[in-house]
Amino acid sequence: MGVPCVNGQCDCQGKGTFCTTFCADTTQSTVSCGACLKFCANGGQVCRSGQCACPPGQKVCAMSCTATGYDVNNCGDCALKCATGQKCDNGTCVAACSHNPSNACGDGKCWDVDVDPKHCGAMCKSCSKEQSCVAGSCQCPAATAVCGTNCYDLQRDPRHCGTCTKSCVAGEVCTAGACQCAAGLTLCGGKCVDLESDAAHCGACGTACTGNVCSKGSCTGACAAGLTNCSGACANLGSNRAHCGSCTTVCGVGKQCFDAKCRESSPARGCTSCPCDDCDYNRGWLCCPGAAGLSCVEGYRCP
Repeated sequence: MGVPCVNGQCDCQGKGTFCTTFCADTTQSTVSCGACLKFCANGGQVCRSGQCACPPGQKVCAMSCTATGYDVNNCGDCALKCATGQKCDNGTCVAACSHNPSNACGDGKCWDVDVDPKHCGAMCKSCSKEQSCVAGSCQCPAATAVCGTNCYDLQRDPRHCGTCTKSCVAGEVCTAGACQCAAGLTLCGGKCVDLESDAAHCGACGTACTGNVCSKGSCTGACAAGLTNCSGACANLGSNRAHCGSCTTVCGVGKQCFDAKCRESSPARGCTSCPCDDCDYNRGWLCCPGAAGLSCVEGYRCP
């Protein structure tokens, strides 16, 4: 799984807890929540601060997260069933809805279409995960823009950098709306390369290792311990974007290499600190702080 070996022992190096074969952030990982291999077993739960929890406004009823504000079988609390013909309106059994009296969603439930992001407005629209429902309209968080149907941070998103149609290339990140080489990479001949391992640019742009390999920024006869010879490039397969997990695997735009796998990542939107709902509810991604701000990252732990 790409766990570093330090002094003969698997070491997560301060970025997670070692759980048998992998490193996990036990404050966020749904497969190791609060402790190694402790799963969030109830349907719809995520891991927040080391505790399995339902999304806001829901609680576990019969092993599944339930919106008790609108469920006639669990109205206000689990197993509190409304009488036949009644509706559940904000956790109270009523004869008629005060919210959504026109039944805009067609399901007979009292969704507050002014604020509910899953049932928003007169058309009962489901907003995208990063949007909120404000006065019956799906809106993106501040400092983001709509590209197609989703919200993006044009200052930090490498797939939409500066404008909706501008995409960075592999090895680049988006900083202040402009594509730049990722940390640890250098621009040589229009391409972002790793001077520590690139056989065509070893130690400096244009310095090629003829008949040798590039190991830790120097042309030499063999790769240093722990590095793999990838056609002259001595790469750490656990973290090298151009040789991630194997010599031939290159991490594309919006991906980074850690634990020997190319991991998806994207700027967090609409939050300023972890935990961040944008990350929690987007494919179970983790909320990871960094120099460029919060990011949502795929995996069991933050890089």
